Amino acid sequence: TRYSVPEFLGSSEFAEKFRGGTFLNFYLAPCDYHQIHSPVDAKISSVTHIPGNLWPVNDWSVRSVKNLFSVNERVVCYLESEFGMIAVVLVGATNVGKISLSFLPIDTNTSRNRKPRDFELDPCPFINSGDRIGTFHMGSSVVVLFRPNALDRFNSKVDQLPRKVCYGETLFEPKEFDK
Repeated sequence: TRYSVPEFLGSSEFAEKFRGGTFLNFYLAPCDYHQIHSPVDAKISSVTHIPGNLWPVNDWSVRSVKNLFSVNERVVCYLESEFGMIAVVLVGATNVGKISLSFLPIDTNTSRNRKPRDFELDPCPFINSGDRIGTFHMGSSVVVLFRPNALDRFNSKVDQLPRKVCYGETLFEPKEFDK
């Protein structure tokens, strides 16, 4: 697919820094892991949030929607590294329009923020290669099925549901049996 780098980044100034460079496009299918990690050790110097559409980014849409990556909502993170400046761009899509960053509270995919916003970071946070930069959020349900009698040996807290369940929270504890 072809698109304008200045439009994609929302900045002619930053786009010029990448003229003649290389890009890698990683497609995340709905079943994929949706945490984004830093490719390098770096300082995060600035962030730009560019509101936009939420077209799917599958093969059909990439072929059919003109300038797809430049019209969808995105968050551009500029990293200063031993390789020079790197732009990590999180592109929103259908069902994954909410983007959050691990180092900056940002409000994406809302009707009230329709203009691009630049965030200069001072001090610039340092991240190691592999550290989480951000997350694409999806909302859905989780259904857990157990075989008959599988929970007979456990005390259950499921009668306290529905309510928020936290990561690491115990929902089933072994029953104490008399010996």
